[in-house]
Formats: sequence, structure tokens, C-alpha cells
Amino acid sequence: MPYDYEKFYNSEDGMNVVLTIDEVIQHYVESHLETAVIDNRLANGAAAIVMDVKTGEILAMTTKPDFNLNQPFTLNNADIKNALNSIADEKEKNEQTSAALQKMWRNKAVSDMYEPGSVFKIFTASAALEENLVRPNDSFVCTGVKKVATHNIHCWKTAGHGVQNFADAIKNSCNPAFMAIGERLGADNFVKYVNGFNLIAPTGVDLPAEASGLFFARQNMGIVEVATTSFGQGFEVTPIQMVSAISAVANGGRYMKPHIVKQLTDSDGKVVKQFEPQFVRQIVSEETAKKMCGYLEQVVSEGSGKNAYVQGYRVAGKTGTSEKRPRNTGKYIASFGGFAPADDPQIAVLVMLDEPTGGAYYGGTIAAPVVGKIMNDVLRYLNVEPRLTPAEMGKEEISIPEVVGKSLQEAKNAIVSAGFNYTVKGNGATVVSQIPQSSVKLQKGATVALYTTEGGETTTVVPNVINMSPAQANTTIVNSGLNMKLSGNITGEGDSVVVKQEPLPGETINHGSVVYVEIRHLDVE
Repeated sequence: MPYDYEKFYNSEDGMNVVLTIDEVIQHYVESHLETAVIDNRLANGAAAIVMDVKTGEILAMTTKPDFNLNQPFTLNNADIKNALNSIADEKEKNEQTSAALQKMWRNKAVSDMYEPGSVFKIFTASAALEENLVRPNDSFVCTGVKKVATHNIHCWKTAGHGVQNFADAIKNSCNPAFMAIGERLGADNFVKYVNGFNLIAPTGVDLPAEASGLFFARQNMGIVEVATTSFGQGFEVTPIQMVSAISAVANGGRYMKPHIVKQLTDSDGKVVKQFEPQFVRQIVSEETAKKMCGYLEQVVSEGSGKNAYVQGYRVAGKTGTSEKRPRNTGKYIASFGGFAPADDPQIAVLVMLDEPTGGAYYGGTIAAPVVGKIMNDVLRYLNVEPRLTPAEMGKEEISIPEVVGKSLQEAKNAIVSAGFNYTVKGNGATVVSQIPQSSVKLQKGATVALYTTEGGETTTVVPNVINMSPAQANTTIVNSGLNMKLSGNITGEGDSVVVKQEPLPGETINHGSVVYVEIRHLDVE
């Protein structure tokens, strides 16, 4: 021993780690992803990331299912806990408990690889534009299938998309069109741009256990591999790789290294080290990136990404659906990657839903709405001003005026002047209550119930409008003496139906109350 007696060392405070995570944005992402897990009955969880496209800062990151960080050794799955408790052999029980904990702790956003599906078409299209291998008016024909070597490779739309130009091919997420574009690119260019967009090597994000992407060796890329690569199948990436690459397109082709640590501070709050944004490389030109922003905005406004629409904001993005291996097992990954505003991108969002079992599994159907809800909350929180299009202005919601305490005639005049209808309940001369209340926003033409007698509220039963078109749902709800408030893309063309409603069918509520319904477009990948 080097000392005759004990030697004591005084403890020293370590440094505090300040993250780039924004608590409010993290809350929005956690909430919407949790709902998506439940609604779509995900068998293998989900991941979501929000990134600042200009700096590479991770503003939110979550994996579901998650666990209580204050109790990391408590398993969150009751079925797994019960199964482990039934194991008699102590050694086997300890081994399986350890494996279950490792799985629970795993950060799906950085450690899990998946086939990106059609979200990868962002990079196929960007590479083709950058290499001058495609022009906006180039024509592509989709019959629903394309033969490559001895393989018949299908489009998600089995009837085909017919004749389409380059922008249409992106909007429609057309596999045969992208296989034709992939042929023009060739294996060398695919390898070049997959490396350029950093979809093979780890991003270097300051988090543990980051996985690498898994891509073909150049010598193993034949015509079939080129074809499947063009629409995002046959290789694997991580969510952090994908959102970083999407951010590069949004950021004028500039790839920024993703990071989650902002500062190190001492016990007095003094900044000891600042982590600045790191520019890595220019992947495509600013001109190419700008064109892609326009094309990807059309995906949301007119194409397969309609369900990511946010009123007042120009959202751009791409849908993705990939079948898990082994094939033909009915297991899919649905994803959507997007950014906004399309003309001056601030944030990128990636949502990945693993093995939905609720019936729908297309990324455009179940992942895009989650991104849309996250975008809506985050853009408003960041004070990005909404800009309504003429079509949106006609559907803009306004606040119902406060008329409680006014004479019945004054109340009628105020309601009509604001653009609403009214119905009177009771024989009094003064309005004692109103439904909906003034805090509610609805489109002009909604009906406000004016009650002139205390306790004179009348009730009705909420009708079932699930699977109805928006028009059918509105007629049904209005005929029941209620008002409808829509969420979802209310301006896009194509088939759309109600997928959620609140209150639930059969509940009894007051006349004039609002039924909140969510619609989704079905003709999307």
C-alpha cells in the first residue's frame, strides 16, 4: 500500500450536459407517437425524430415503447414480466431478464436498421436531377408492374398510374417510374449518393450504440438490385441517418452532422464547452435541392403525402412502406419523412411505425398523419406564421362570439354577423348559455344553440360517422343538431373517410355541441 493511513480525496462536481432537446417539442412528439402506437396496434414499436435542418440539432427524439428513466430496471411490459416470473431455473430467468431489459433500453432511433421504402425516392430523384439524367417533362409509363430480368416488380397501385411526368412520378410514389430513373442512374451513382447522403456510415451523433447502414457492395449490384434500390428496398438504414439526409435536401444540399449535446456547463451554470453545428459536405447543388423542395411539397399538397397536410403551412415530404423480411409474412414498416415550411425549411420530422396490425399499413395512410400533427404543433410553437391559400381561406375557422347575458335579439345579430347560424332553446328574452362556447373555433355556417332558460339544455345522441366521407359525416352530424370540426387534409382531392370521432358514437351530448372528426385519404401509399 502506498500510504500508512487512509487518504481521502474531496469530491468534485462534474459538468452538466445541456441537450439540444426542446422540452415542449419532445412533449408533442411523445404524445402523438404514443397515440399512433395505440391506434395502429404496433407490434414492434415506433420511433420519431425532429431535427433543425440548418444546424443538425435534434429537437426531439423518442422510441416507443419506452420506460421510466427513474426506474430503468423495471420492465414496462406486464406480459413479459409474468412470463419471466414463471421461469423456475434462476440462471435462465436472469439471462432472459437481462435480454428483456436490453431490448427495452434499446434506442430504436439510432440502433435499429430498417428498409426505408419510398422515402428513399427523395435521394433517387435528387441524384438523377443532380446528374442531369432526368428533366421535369420526361415521360414515364406505369402499368402497375415492370419486368426486371426475370422478376415482375409491382407498383403499390396495382392498376398503374398510366403516363406521368417526373413530378407526377414523385407525387404518385410510382415504383416503375423510379425503376426507370434508377436505370439511368446506375449502380455507380447509387453507391456515390448513398455515401454522399451518409446512409451507410454512422452519422457520428453523440449517442451510444449507433448502427451503420447496410448497403450493397458495388460488385453485387446487378440490374435487379439497382431497380429495388431506386424505391428503397433491399438495403437498410437507421432513422437518424434518414432524418439527417432529408434535412440535407431541405438545407440546400448541405449535410450537417446531427448532434444532441449543446453545451457542457459547470455547477455555476458557466459554459465550459459549446458544441457548434458541423457542416460535413455539399451533396447536391442548392438548385437541385430547391427543385426537390418544390416536388416534395406537391407530394403533400396533391400526392401520396396528403395526410401530412397542415392548414396554413407548406409541408414537404415523402411516404414510405416497406415489407419486412422474410417477405410475405404480412409485416410492414410505415414511415414518413418531411420538412417545413417548404420554401424556407426549419424542421425535418421522421416517423417510423414498426409492424402495424390495425389493418392499414401504408406510410401515407398511418405515418403521414402523425408527422402532420407534429408539424402543426411544432411550427406554431416556433412562431412560424401560417399563410393560408385561397382554398384554405374559404375553410378558415373563426371564434364564435360570446353572447351569454345579451338579449336574445342582440345575440342573434352577433351570431349572424359573425357568419354563423343559430337555434333558440327556451322562451326567455336573455341568453343564459350557449353551445358551443365562445372559446371554440368553427367554420362559418355552423349553428350555435342559444339557451334562454336555466337548465333548459336539450340533448341528442352522437351518431356514428366512422368510414363516412367528410360530406356524409357533416350531413349526419348537422341533422343530429350538432356541429362538426374536421382535422386532416380538407382541401386535397381523392377518397377520404372519417377514421376517428370524439365524442364516441352513442354518447349523449347537448344540442349544438361539437363532434371532432379526423379524416384520412385512402388513395395513398
